[in-house]
Amino acid sequence: MTGDQTSHITVTYRIGSKEITCTYAISETMLRDAQIWQQENKPAGEDVERWLERKGCQLDSSDGPAFAERHDDGFSAEAYYNKGKLHRDVGPALVYHYATGSAMEMYYRNGVARLKAEYDTEKNQQMTKVPLSLVTSGQEAVDALVNEAIADQSAARPGQRECIPLPLCL
Repeated sequence: MTGDQTSHITVTYRIGSKEITCTYAISETMLRDAQIWQQENKPAGEDVERWLERKGCQLDSSDGPAFAERHDDGFSAEAYYNKGKLHRDVGPALVYHYATGSAMEMYYRNGVARLKAEYDTEKNQQMTKVPLSLVTSGQEAVDALVNEAIADQSAARPGQRECIPLPLCL
């Protein structure tokens, strides 16, 4: 994209039983070009979306999903993008809601898929400034984490009663 300040343009259109909404980052210069093109061609929403993509505009929205698809049968999908890459700092970047009421969430940062456990660990570190270790498998890993926590608690409160670990159900 060329031009000065970045603006956003939202395109909504319907195809059969689904409604699609896309938000693109667009320079002010490109926005003027788009307005002229729209006046001359009177395009449908789908055509505007293709024009924006051909011009190099990227899905982008800081205040909500940059892509949303809603079907008449109750299925919906939302995707959060930053500069054309799946990305969301707070919550899943890709969410599917099924008509049955179930949902599937996927986490991304700068276009890279992340496990929910990685997201939760990172979020905890940001909130508490305390690094957490992920337990990936085995009783030994759990025991090591419990022992580490006990050692941290004992060091933080010297002279108090000894901490006795409780059995964990896995």
